[in-house]
Amino acid sequence: MKINPKNNPNIEYISRDEIRGIQSGRLIDTVSYVYRNSAFYRRYYIENGISPEDIKSLDDLNKLPFITRDHLANLSDEMVCVPRSEWIDICPTSGTTGQSIYFPMTKNDLILFARICARGAYSLGIDRNDTVQVMLTSDNLLQPTKIMTYMFQFEIGSLALRVGPVGTERQVKLMRDLKPDVLFGISTYLQSLGRSLDKYEFDPKKELDLKLLISTGSTIYHSRWSPTALHREVSEIWGAPYYSILGSTELNTGFWECPARNGHHVHQDYFIAEIIDPDTGKTLSPGERGELVMTAMGREAMPLVRYRTGDITSLEIDECPCGRKNPRIMAIVGRRDQMLKIKGTLAFPLQVEEAVLSVQGIKAHFIEVVNDENGQAQLNITIAPDPDLENAPEEVTERVKSRTLITPRVSLDTRESIESVWYSEKRVKPRKFRDKRKKVS
Repeated sequence: MKINPKNNPNIEYISRDEIRGIQSGRLIDTVSYVYRNSAFYRRYYIENGISPEDIKSLDDLNKLPFITRDHLANLSDEMVCVPRSEWIDICPTSGTTGQSIYFPMTKNDLILFARICARGAYSLGIDRNDTVQVMLTSDNLLQPTKIMTYMFQFEIGSLALRVGPVGTERQVKLMRDLKPDVLFGISTYLQSLGRSLDKYEFDPKKELDLKLLISTGSTIYHSRWSPTALHREVSEIWGAPYYSILGSTELNTGFWECPARNGHHVHQDYFIAEIIDPDTGKTLSPGERGELVMTAMGREAMPLVRYRTGDITSLEIDECPCGRKNPRIMAIVGRRDQMLKIKGTLAFPLQVEEAVLSVQGIKAHFIEVVNDENGQAQLNITIAPDPDLENAPEEVTERVKSRTLITPRVSLDTRESIESVWYSEKRVKPRKFRDKRKKVS
């Protein structure tokens, strides 16, 4: 499927009617492409009574059946549209929510990924005069360091320092020697690195002149796009504006926040975003909260058409104050498969986490749901507070109860012990929530 991936930020300012025309054409091409080249899509569409000729415009999108994570986990080999000889890279999911799934990419897929991300970097004012310290991991086949380094170097012309998440001493030395303008890392790593700077007598506010911080990997905004406690702490430590990327391995892309701080921009010439009712599949209106569904156009190796991401959020389509007219994905409030029902009350782990972090002085935490002695769901929270924080368990209990209507059991542990649980099983992203309830067969 030949779609020119040349970076064209101007397309994000055109009218809604113009972009619908582009999306309609690319949707038709994408459906035809996967039908011809993927055994899975051809069989799946035939089973659902769909042929490429049925898709004549964007208005026909809802005729297409959804793709789910189960399809990816069990049938990904059949979803691939190009022979292995055309693959040049593979990126796995992190395994945070289950088994790893491997996504092949062609040369054009990698170029498209980088050029789309370059639009986000341009929007934040990053240019060829900047030095970017990239602290994302490249372990376990993960691509972010490679893609982002390529993007900064070849699409923007910035100096990119491929550092990875190395020890604090090495990070500090590079910062002192090379004076980066931009730091790019996982949000929790920026937090933990910042907390350890005092040991090296390094004050980034005095020794650096940071333009901005960028992170992916954790939600740093509430649903109304107000900053979380994590956002506030990281921005304060480093003394710089802090921006978010909503990254997706499955979609091979990142949706970037802009200086207007009004959501993650969707590059609608290559992606179609929908919000659906997670129970009925009905498409919801802009501003309504539901499950995010994405269609990726322009991919060669493994396009996804109407992929249910499992993320619960909302979509805004009004013009952003930055002037761009593309839709914006708002903060992720949770995942559909992590919705908790505890003694009749519904909540997401992210809501519990934000209640915990609203107590100043909590350095680490871990959230679990277990069956209590009566077989009822019980919310347990382990925290590592500052030594001088008195009555921390009582404060956390009260905050969680007031925000979620769920009364947790709160216990104490060390920060090191809790963080070892986050990264157990060789995880790249920290896992701060676990559901240990026995499943009823």
